[in-house]
Amino acid sequence: MICPSCKQVVEEADRGNICPKCGSKIPATVPEARQMYIIFAAMVISVMIYVVMAELISKTSVIHMSEPPEILRTIFTALAVLTGPVFAILGRSMFAKATGPQDIMKIVIIQAALAETPAMYGLVLFFMGFDKMSFYVFIGFSLVYLFFLFTQLGSYAAKMFETTRDLDKAE
Repeated sequence: MICPSCKQVVEEADRGNICPKCGSKIPATVPEARQMYIIFAAMVISVMIYVVMAELISKTSVIHMSEPPEILRTIFTALAVLTGPVFAILGRSMFAKATGPQDIMKIVIIQAALAETPAMYGLVLFFMGFDKMSFYVFIGFSLVYLFFLFTQLGSYAAKMFETTRDLDKAE
C-alpha cells in the first residue's frame, strides 16, 4: 500500500496505523476499490460468455427466421456508437461531483453497464438472425468501452482513497 500523503510504500502490517515517514494516518483498505476490479472482471467475463453462447449456438443449431429488418442493425449500431460519448460524459461529470467511495462505485457500475450494452445489442441481433460478424462488431464496441473503463479504474481508486482520507480527517 502507498501512504496517501507522502506516497511512500507502507508495509501490510502498518495498514490502519501511522505512516513511519510522515506520520499521517494510513487508511485501512477501501473495500470498494477491490470491488471495482471485481465488477470490471464480471463484465468482461459476461461479454466473453456472450461470445461462447453465440459460437455454441451457431455450431449446434440453425436459427430459422425470416430476413430480419436491416433498420434494426442500423438502430442498434447507432445506439452502440452513442454509448461511447454517454459513457465518457457521464463518467467525467459524475467523477467531478464524487464525494465518497459510494459515489465512485456508482460511476463504475453505471459505466460497466453502459460498456456491456453493445454486446447485448449484438446478441439480440444474432438471435434475430443477423450474421455473426455483426455480433462481433458489437462485442468489439463493448471491449473498447471496457478497456476505457479499465484505464480509469486507477484514478477512481485514488479518488476513493482520497475521499476516505478526507472523511477520516473530518472525524
